[in-house]
Amino acid sequence: EGRKGAFFGEPTADGGLYLAVDFPGVGDDDHLVVTCNETGINFGAEIIKVYEHDEVGRFYHGNIDTSHSLEHHEVNHTISCGVLKIFVKPPQCNTDNE
Repeated sequence: EGRKGAFFGEPTADGGLYLAVDFPGVGDDDHLVVTCNETGINFGAEIIKVYEHDEVGRFYHGNIDTSHSLEHHEVNHTISCGVLKIFVKPPQCNTDNE
């Protein structure tokens, strides 16, 4: 059981999206950026703490093409145990009659 690769994604019941991406060594203290645009999701991280076997910190970056705009979606993310978890929630529709 469990994930078979470095990336996992699935739709959520509310029409959103849940994504998980392996970011080995990235933690809460590191510089992490997740943004949405007209073609999908961009993400990146810079590991601040340099370990003895590294000359400089590590950099990660990537993107996921969703084939439609996510600019108005709510995006939240967490990092835990080297896994970046991204939660994309669709914009709320205004159903009030004014």
